[in-house]
Amino acid sequence: MRVHVLALDGVFDLGLSAVLDSLQTANELIEVSGIEAPRFEVNIVGVRRAVRTSQGLNVPVHAIGARAPDCVVVPAIGFKMPGPLEAALAMDLDAERLRRLGYEVIPVPAPFPRVPANGHIYYPTVLNALVRESADGYRQVLVPTYTDYETELQSAALKQIVAAFGPNSEIVTIEATEAAKSQGAVHCLTLTAPLRLSIFSDSSDAARRIEFAARKEQLDKSVTAEIAAQIPATGLEGSWAIIEEGEQAEQAPVEINAQRVFFGKHEFQKGVFDRLESQGTYAIDSRDSTSWTLHFLFPDRGVMAAVVQWLGKDEVKLVLGEQSSTLVLRRIDSGLASPFKTDERDSQQPADGAAGQGRKHSQPKKPATPS
Repeated sequence: MRVHVLALDGVFDLGLSAVLDSLQTANELIEVSGIEAPRFEVNIVGVRRAVRTSQGLNVPVHAIGARAPDCVVVPAIGFKMPGPLEAALAMDLDAERLRRLGYEVIPVPAPFPRVPANGHIYYPTVLNALVRESADGYRQVLVPTYTDYETELQSAALKQIVAAFGPNSEIVTIEATEAAKSQGAVHCLTLTAPLRLSIFSDSSDAARRIEFAARKEQLDKSVTAEIAAQIPATGLEGSWAIIEEGEQAEQAPVEINAQRVFFGKHEFQKGVFDRLESQGTYAIDSRDSTSWTLHFLFPDRGVMAAVVQWLGKDEVKLVLGEQSSTLVLRRIDSGLASPFKTDERDSQQPADGAAGQGRKHSQPKKPATPS
């Protein structure tokens, strides 16, 4: 029997584990008991390429495919408190009520709530927007966006909004991650801002926007110059912890983060605590103030381009490939001694860290420095 376990983003960790463990246990009982019954052919599928549980763990999902399963199991999403759960279930009911009242309801894709390491859930909604309309009917829609989070879904939502408002409208996107962490976005901010402080209050709107844009540009330059001055001459060298984006230093010691990256002068290693998972070499291609471009050379995967965005002396954002994966790294040691064990008992894993578990490998060799 072919069973698809449909893992939605934000799936309840225990629910997903219980379903998978139950099906696996059933297969094992069939095998040891000798009962003539079909085994469960389990496949974890998703409607997105990247799925995370409500605790932030990555779920390895596959495309649903053309062949229909015999059964689909959908573990519950991780809303355990009555408020968020009722809100999630109420959406369809609200839409149906509005349709009965004669309104046209246009479903807009919504990013799932985010649960950072500090446990403070927040909701990066694209509909927390502001609509400005002039006397001649021209409309400007200020839509919140969220950097490096479900970008394909946000793009789809933006297309729906553009189509809904039509050609006599201007759609303006505003980065609102920090506002969302405080449980709001564009619409919430404009509800609480006094009109006299708003750039929308009088005919000098355009002049104020230009003034504020210039001030922001100057502040951005000052911040960039301050960060650039902090970058050490040794660059990336040392040991780094992979942390949750948005996690503050005082919330938990970075030393307890399991995933680590080590940069030597030209070599890099990645692993969990002191267990090596992958390694290779790297080279910096260009340095532009606080943004560096580089490439990684994996022994078994070839070359991967990357961008390092310096956030401070000991903190960077590492964007791998064409923004397909983003890591936040915080330096925990500036020394050139690798934190990973490399004796004969350690096994070299493939670059994805999971596909080669259980295989025996030879002792990893130190990669050659690229010329």
